[in-house]
Amino acid sequence: MAFKDLRETLDSTLSLPIGGKEYVIPPINAEVGLRMQDIMNVAAKAAQAKKDGKEYVMTERDEELLSDDEEISIYRDAIGEAWDEMTEDGVTWEEMKLCALTAIFHATQGPEFAEEYFNSGGKVQAPNREARRMATRTRTAAATTTKNPASRTTTSTRKAITPKTP
Repeated sequence: MAFKDLRETLDSTLSLPIGGKEYVIPPINAEVGLRMQDIMNVAAKAAQAKKDGKEYVMTERDEELLSDDEEISIYRDAIGEAWDEMTEDGVTWEEMKLCALTAIFHATQGPEFAEEYFNSGGKVQAPNREARRMATRTRTAAATTTKNPASRTTTSTRKAITPKTP
């Protein structure tokens, strides 16, 4: 058996219709994909902190990832070659942003979620990390009731030596 060309198997091209025209968004490269994943992770951590009633304190790296310049850059990178065509055709900022986020979700969450997001006009919320994990888990066997054996090694800490006072 021979392996097929991966680019024939994984077609990550995205076609988005706007005003009767189909815009083809090419697959993102690995570097951009990793940046997108980093941004999604920061957003997930912030959302989880909010859900837990805590304040999320951003790191310097988080602030860099979420800066205005980085936002525009990631949108351009997500849309790729279609950015110039969309600009020339007078696509609005709201439409561009929705297309960019759809491309980001397509790359990070999968095509089904991206389609749902695009078709709702951006009203659908991204699933949180735990929901994504649960969706990808499958049961392959019945649960076992056998307990794991306890550790047989023991360790003890050294007793502190207290200095004698004269």
